[in-house]
Amino acid sequence: MKILELAYEDKVTGWKLNPVQFSDLNLLVGVSGVGKTKILKAILKIKAIAKGFRYRGIKWSIRFLTIDQVEYQWEGEFDFGNTENQRQNVDKSENKFSKIASEEDESDFPNPKIIYESLSHNKQESPLSIQRKQETITFNNENVIVKLSQKQSLISLFNGEEDVKILSKEFSLIKISQAALFEDDAFRSNTDEEYENGFSGFKGFNRNSVLFKKVTFEDYQQCSKDLMDSEILSLIQNERISMKGKLVLSAFLVPKYFREITTKFKEIFSSIEKVEAIYYSIDIDELVLDIRFKEKHSDWLISQAEVSSGMLKTLLHLSELYFSLPGSVILIDEFENSLGVNCLDAVTEDINDSPNQLQFIITSHHPYVINNIRPSHWKIVTRQGGNVTVKSAEDFHIAKSRQKAYIDLINVLKDDEQDSGI
Repeated sequence: MKILELAYEDKVTGWKLNPVQFSDLNLLVGVSGVGKTKILKAILKIKAIAKGFRYRGIKWSIRFLTIDQVEYQWEGEFDFGNTENQRQNVDKSENKFSKIASEEDESDFPNPKIIYESLSHNKQESPLSIQRKQETITFNNENVIVKLSQKQSLISLFNGEEDVKILSKEFSLIKISQAALFEDDAFRSNTDEEYENGFSGFKGFNRNSVLFKKVTFEDYQQCSKDLMDSEILSLIQNERISMKGKLVLSAFLVPKYFREITTKFKEIFSSIEKVEAIYYSIDIDELVLDIRFKEKHSDWLISQAEVSSGMLKTLLHLSELYFSLPGSVILIDEFENSLGVNCLDAVTEDINDSPNQLQFIITSHHPYVINNIRPSHWKIVTRQGGNVTVKSAEDFHIAKSRQKAYIDLINVLKDDEQDSGI
């Protein structure tokens, strides 16, 4: 998937995102509190709606390309549910990016329904147009006789149709960066599905290891002997385990990519001499996949608990560039968190140069990150009350040279801070 354009409105809170266009790399910049993180949250709520979740008072519009380069337009709107018992939907986890789109309490917000929805694509040989107004649905201009639920999106309801069922996979490509969800000294070892269900963070993760089925590991080892590196990489990308697990798998199945990642990692952290992947059995069915580090002037391998969070986040970011599925949309909030300047340098450059059909939507206020991403990729976020607008650097006549551009950006943000009263 590649998001081309997005608009979003929460009529309960009065927060509105005017249409914003996205490219492959997008850096959202703006003053604190302007709504950068809320834009990422809006994207994840739209993903959740596609999967069948519902949110009262939400209106959305998204235009996107599938991995097969088919352009879709999808938009819709929920009502307020029980209007006799409205209250403000205060997001208590505003600063908790991992708690992005949790289901609303049905006792407070019962049964919001979709009152309008439209889904279409641009394939001329077999056009698709599904329209919904209240309870009436038309499919390619033909009335749908069977009464369908107003609580679920068209993508969820028509997932048996050829041109619709692919969209579930497309929306599953929208991911929060696992490095952004990383906490303390532990890699999260759950699969994407586990941490995305409920949008409430990881559940029951093992702090220091990744569990993997022994039979699958042995099958991969056997079949990898007859496969090209690119085919093995595709297998790893499609595996439903964490980035750490994918990195360890690569060491045993396609060492070329493991060496490339760990070489970049050691260039950033010169104190690390070696990164080693290990596995061992815990029962007859499961293996533990893990990482060990060797520091210079030391004879001992150390676990991830003994290295800095910045090191581990950097290793995750580098792994995501290799092991994310092609077409992934990777969301990173406050990119600079827990990364030192030496990490920012290399990781920002790699994101800039990523060749793997990935789309990045990133927020940051760190001068180094902003200066090292070309102004053409800046998305400058401004706000008047609850009305949020995102414009390009060109819209503000910002200079193309990075040094002058950053000064111009500071002046734009100062003006916005004064105008919006933030």
